[in-house]
Formats: sequence, structure tokens, C-alpha cells
Amino acid sequence: ALDGSGRGMPAPALGVAELTAWREGQLVFHDAPLADVLKEFARYHAVRFEIDARLSGYRLSGRLASGDLDKLLALLQAGYPAQAIRIGPDLIRVNFRAS
Repeated sequence: ALDGSGRGMPAPALGVAELTAWREGQLVFHDAPLADVLKEFARYHAVRFEIDARLSGYRLSGRLASGDLDKLLALLQAGYPAQAIRIGPDLIRVNFRAS
């Protein structure tokens, strides 16, 4: 396992169901930075994300359907101070939303 800067770290203890979730169209995150979650979703969709740096400290844990981008965006807007704006067919900007 590697951290965000490429340095080695202890590998998380994951069960078989979590390791094979992608085969069922699921993505599993454990305390993952929002930017990493968005990068992973971008692998499954013809889209790229721009994320406001003020959201870099926010993290996500959960199991999400890899094919349901709209549900991810709704989750971000409901659970985080974030606003997702589609700039075009292949770009989504995730802005910090002050409360």
C-alpha cells in the first residue's frame, strides 16, 4: 500500500467482498480524500473533475455504485460543503460551498 505521496504504508486489512466489489460495479472507500474518490469515479466515466482546494481535508468512507455518478454528486452536495457544477459534458467542477 502507498500513501498519497507514494511512500509505503501498512496495507489495510480488507475482506474478500471489499477487494472484489469492483466486479459487482461497486467502489469501496475507507477514509479516502474526496479528490481520490473523484479520481476513481473519473476512471468509470468520460469526465474529469476540478475540486476546490478547500475540500482537500474532507474524506469519505462507504460503498458506492461505480456507474452512478449522479448519486455521488448528490452525496457530495448533501453531506459536504460542496456544490457540483457541470461545466460541460466532460468536466465537473466541485466548489466549496460556505454554509
